[in-house]
Amino acid sequence: MKNKHKDTNSPAAVYAAGVFLNRLLGRIDALVSVVIIVFMATLVVVVSTQVVLRYIFNSSLDWAWEVSRLCFVALIFFAIPLALKIRGHVGIDILQNLLPPLFQRGLIIGLNVVGIFLMMVVTVVGTRATMSTWNQTLSSLPLSSGWFYVPLLWAGFHCSLHFASQSLDLALGGELPSSFVEEVKESMKS
Repeated sequence: MKNKHKDTNSPAAVYAAGVFLNRLLGRIDALVSVVIIVFMATLVVVVSTQVVLRYIFNSSLDWAWEVSRLCFVALIFFAIPLALKIRGHVGIDILQNLLPPLFQRGLIIGLNVVGIFLMMVVTVVGTRATMSTWNQTLSSLPLSSGWFYVPLLWAGFHCSLHFASQSLDLALGGELPSSFVEEVKESMKS
């Protein structure tokens, strides 16, 4: 992919705020990647154990459903910002591709600002939902049901950082994102 963010190649890296944001995001992304691996491993072990216990030993774990559900929710919401970082999300860029580069840059920055606002709303709402359900416990585990909302509020905050980083890069003259169709065409030529 042409426009992966790299700390040293990013135009934002020239400026102190860009350097700080890129390094911070690099560390956060690395940590979140480890968290995703842990949740995925836990999900696989718990579900596999549950299947073996249920179908071979005619028994089951009472807490397997809630742990696997929590792991699945966490996997999704922790992975969303990582997909956003590499622009791996679904996007419709027909209108964007019809615009001249300067207007494309402005459109993307404007949409990223809207994205930051919406992700901050998600973070605030997620925080309120977490706090309002924190006193409720899960039926089979001594855990708060508020833990189901923690990945949501984290995803909102983490996505906001990626939107800000991408906007800063574009505002400082960074490369416009290429469309998937353009990348496929280029790869077919070579």
